[in-house]
Formats: sequence, structure tokens, C-alpha cells
Amino acid sequence: MIRRPPRSTLSSSSAASDVYKRQLLYHSSQNLSYAALLLIALLYFLSACVTYGIAVPSGTFIPCMVMGALWGRAFGQALQATPYFSYIHPGVYALAGSAAMITGVVRVTISIAVVLLESTEAFTSVIPLFVAVIAAKLVGDYLDAASLFDAHLALKKVPLLHSDPPGAEVALLPASAVAARPVSVIKKRSTLTELHDTLTLKTHSMFPVVEEDGSYVGMIPRRYLTFLMSKHQEVFEKVGVAGIMEEHTVLAHIRYVQDFPTYPKIGDIDLPSDAAELVIDLSPYLTPAIALHRTVTLQ
Repeated sequence: MIRRPPRSTLSSSSAASDVYKRQLLYHSSQNLSYAALLLIALLYFLSACVTYGIAVPSGTFIPCMVMGALWGRAFGQALQATPYFSYIHPGVYALAGSAAMITGVVRVTISIAVVLLESTEAFTSVIPLFVAVIAAKLVGDYLDAASLFDAHLALKKVPLLHSDPPGAEVALLPASAVAARPVSVIKKRSTLTELHDTLTLKTHSMFPVVEEDGSYVGMIPRRYLTFLMSKHQEVFEKVGVAGIMEEHTVLAHIRYVQDFPTYPKIGDIDLPSDAAELVIDLSPYLTPAIALHRTVTLQ
């Protein structure tokens, strides 16, 4: 009967395996089989491609380190076999290959070099290690500025604000180039029905408010509009016989703040039968207009 080894034996054997691989790839001076090195590197590459794309807690650091060490070891042994470089140690190339592989994938430089130096204790190989890291970073940035993780974020369409400011082509972009057309506006004096129809058809979070002649007077948030619509019995008034609004109540801003963050949605608001006759003056609730030139840039 086969007995399962105890947990301590499993962990110690895993640690021993890691030490053995490190000693074999980095410190051993004996020649290893080229076929074995390249085959294992290929298997690691295929396994890393599969595990990175599935929903399991697997990283790319160790696979990249092992793949780079295998490629570097094979290159170092091939170089050692020539009469001009018979004095070299292939383990140095395995270490440089690990650093170059990780740097090319994640585009991290100094920390990778420090981690590999501490894990392999090859402190005499500082210069080759930093040369490999810098070369991998430059070549990777020349081929594609995005690292594996940046490319994955772009593939998943995850919005990411980079630390670097936008380039000159974006900084000089006029605001009219990114403005939505046609502009969805709300009149300063609007009926409850008009507000309900606009907010139902449009999903904007902010709306420009205009006078009857179309002149811009300010902005108002969508949630402020739904808040006012939910209080239509207090803030909306019927238009008089002469078409003039009667005196209406202005809600204090503290009422709006107190309801945060549970503002009603447009679908939750029930319109009364006389909604088309209820009018509100949005002037007290607007963010005042700021004069901007039509060709203003993002700077």
C-alpha cells in the first residue's frame, strides 16, 4: 500500500526541488542536455500561457524566471563550446536570462535584479545582470511600450489613468473634438414631463441648462434632477392663466445632501396626471456657467 508522505515531507521536498533547480541551472558547471533545456522551456512557456488566462491564483514570476534560466543556460553552454569562450560559466548566462525574461514581460528593472541576486547569492554577477535587465527593458519598450499586465488591462478594457501626462497631440486637442453631438440640454424653466422624458432617453450624469433663447446658464447633475422630481409636490408649481409661474418653494441644499447616496432613479419616479402643467425654475440649483473659449484645450 502506498502511503501519502506527511505534510512536512512534501514541503521540504518542494523546497529541496527549488534548491536543486537553482543549483543545477545557476551554479552547476556541467553541461546539460540542449534538448532537455529547450523542451522544458517550451513546456513552461505553454503552461504559463494557459495558467495566466484562467481564473486561478497563478503568477508569471516563477515561470518567467525558469524559462529565462533555461534559455540562458542553453545559450551559455553553446557559447562555452566555442574555442574563444571556453572559460565562461554558463550559470551566469542562466542568471542573466532569468532577469531578461522577467524584465521583458513585466518591465521591472532594479527590483528584479535585487531579487535574483539575493536568491542565487551570485553577487559577483552584478554587472552582467544589470546589463541584461537594461537591454531587455530597452528592447521591450522599443517593440511595445506596454507590459504584459498593461496589455491585459487594455484587452479587458479596464480604464487606467497612467502617471505620465498625455502627449502633445492630446494636450492640444480642442474640446469640440470630444464633445457629444447633438447636445442634450435642459431648459431653465422645464415641466416635469420634459425632465422625465429627457432623463429617460439620455443617460448623461450632467446636463447643461439653457435659457429660452439657447444661451448657456449652468450645469446640473442628473441625481439633483431626480431628487427635485421626487419632491415635485414642494418645488414644482402650475403655470398661471397668463403663463407666469407662481411663487415656488426653493429646497435648501441640506435636503439634497441628507439624501446622499440614496437618490431616486428616473424609473422610480411616478408622474402625476398634471405633470405636463408642473413647471420648475432650475436657477437656484445650478452650478454657475464658466466662460470658455470654443477652442479651449485640455491644458
